[in-house]
Amino acid sequence: MLVVAAVGLALAGGRAAADSSSAFEQAKQAFEARKWETAIPALQQEVKTNPGNQMAYILLGQALEAHGDKAEAVKRWEALLTIATDEEVRRIARKGYLRCREHELEAMDWQDRDPFHVPDVDIDYRGLDQVDDATYLQLPGMPWGIPPIEMETKHFYIATCSEKLTAVAGRICEQYLAFMRDRLLDGRAWSQKVPILIYKDMNDYVQAGKNPQGSGGVTKSMFGVTAAVALFQLSDEEGMKFQKVDNPVKGNLEDTLPHELMHMVLFEFFGAQANPLWLHEGCARQMEQVRKDLKESADMARDTMSGEYIRLRDLFNSEGYPTGGENLRFYDQSAAIVTFIALHGPEAFRAFLDEVRLQNGWDAAAAAALGIPEDGAVEELERRWVEWMKERYVKDLDLREPADCIDCTSCDECRDCTDCGFEDCVRCVPQNTPESEIANLPCKPKCWPVMGASTNAVFLPGIDLARTLAPIGDWVKIPTQSLDHFRPVEESSRFWTAEGGRIVCNTPDGTPTPVQLAVRTYEEQPVVIRCKVRYTGTQPETYFGFTQLNLAGEDLGVQALAPLQNGAQHELMCLLASDLYLYLDGRCVGRYPAALPSPEDDDNDYPVAFVAQAPVQIWDVESVTLHDKDVVLRSDEDSATEDGAQPPPSPTAPPRPGRSGRTTGL
Repeated sequence: MLVVAAVGLALAGGRAAADSSSAFEQAKQAFEARKWETAIPALQQEVKTNPGNQMAYILLGQALEAHGDKAEAVKRWEALLTIATDEEVRRIARKGYLRCREHELEAMDWQDRDPFHVPDVDIDYRGLDQVDDATYLQLPGMPWGIPPIEMETKHFYIATCSEKLTAVAGRICEQYLAFMRDRLLDGRAWSQKVPILIYKDMNDYVQAGKNPQGSGGVTKSMFGVTAAVALFQLSDEEGMKFQKVDNPVKGNLEDTLPHELMHMVLFEFFGAQANPLWLHEGCARQMEQVRKDLKESADMARDTMSGEYIRLRDLFNSEGYPTGGENLRFYDQSAAIVTFIALHGPEAFRAFLDEVRLQNGWDAAAAAALGIPEDGAVEELERRWVEWMKERYVKDLDLREPADCIDCTSCDECRDCTDCGFEDCVRCVPQNTPESEIANLPCKPKCWPVMGASTNAVFLPGIDLARTLAPIGDWVKIPTQSLDHFRPVEESSRFWTAEGGRIVCNTPDGTPTPVQLAVRTYEEQPVVIRCKVRYTGTQPETYFGFTQLNLAGEDLGVQALAPLQNGAQHELMCLLASDLYLYLDGRCVGRYPAALPSPEDDDNDYPVAFVAQAPVQIWDVESVTLHDKDVVLRSDEDSATEDGAQPPPSPTAPPRPGRSGRTTGL
């Protein structure tokens, strides 16, 4: 888009003035007449002769764009960004730079980048939990007490209750601010000096600091100016558990402090005008450096794939915090969107913020960040963001074939090897091999993809159930010598017995109505059940799995089923959480949205049931609850329906209820 009049207006009134030489005037005339072959060399000569002529750079960048030479235009926009001293000129250059890189940005590989990670913030926590003096100063006209141990840095007044903490806080505040200015705000100047008040603990933070109970930190702002940032030094055990840290100071210095400093920077950036809360909270949350929200991020990616997200235009136009089940999604989605925009680079992030600050509208902001036309830009941003979330969920997997394996698609005949003692071992049988010689052929693992750990520090796509839960311990054996810990569902009691220490289903092959047996776990979701099972019927395979039950013992229609081979022993593992997951022999074969219990509901001792369509035997049944467990999340195996899983449950299955979430004050 050629905006000569707008450019001239931007450079008027004491801004960078253009050379009025006749050569430059002729170049401008050629530009206005769209004679690019004439205008481009004349403008190139002008910027060479007069490198301070910002108008010439702008016209040259636009002429090169219009002529289709975007690579050369990018160079001119970059050059202008380095010499421009006027914010409006930098804004024009930034938008031109992003327009020319649109297709390059859309095709970028985002997987291993974390635009909000602050490098080289090394903190020695030894002695940081020491309190030297907690006698707070009361200054005239100041409503809150001031911690007594102070120091001054270039941009901050630091006040804490510890000599060592004061020095460390001063250093890392400068590091956090420099990162936000240089990496997120494209070198924006900073002239304020802000008090950072770190109280001894939550009690002093509330009583002496006059801060809200239940908040971890607060940025006090008046008329777009930050009056102070307040937090506390020592978290109690409950606070450390919430922060997911093992040190009483770590979460406050690496999460709360950068979170509040981001609020501070955005207050200054937007001034006294209304600040979009989703943008504030999304940026502040991503500045937290502990990177503890992997599970929430995985849920957000999966929800996005299912269409369960707030439409971007609705989110952008929202005022205040949402209530009820949308609260947590508001935080998760806001963080994911600002990450996506920031991944386009500091120019894109700053371009987005500039258009919001100037109140040019959300389409203008989305268009500036992505380098696209304004018409429908929010919807295009949403489309790209959704595709990116899908990529994060699906592609952030390290799938490798075993080094020594048989690809059965290349065999004349591929036979399971049942006598070698290894799982998934096969023999590749050449054509016309005598039956007597097959047993002597070498066997090797089948080429199943093997899951490796994700290398992404920001997002893991979910839970690898087997690797996450296997070492957790505290598995409880569910006796199978009788049906005392099981309960047939509806009219299926005649099909279930206990024989020889195993649960036996005697329903015939091809039963039109599956039979179900509820499992007593004494635990509310999230809960995990694992067992061994063997199909003993006459068909090559059957389907077996789990279904979710309500308090009345009724089937909710949330089922995950897996194929069992005739005569083969399989291990199944089921997790009932926000979804119902099913793993067959360590491989994810199903995942469907589950119904969540209401806080007012009684405990459901029988939350899931076995589902059988043919005769099976079940043994080694165990359960474990995830309450109060330190679960280390691993990258997930497969998406919802793979490896022969049954189709998703019918549309009559209950929708997922809303989730509750936490709130944080600015």
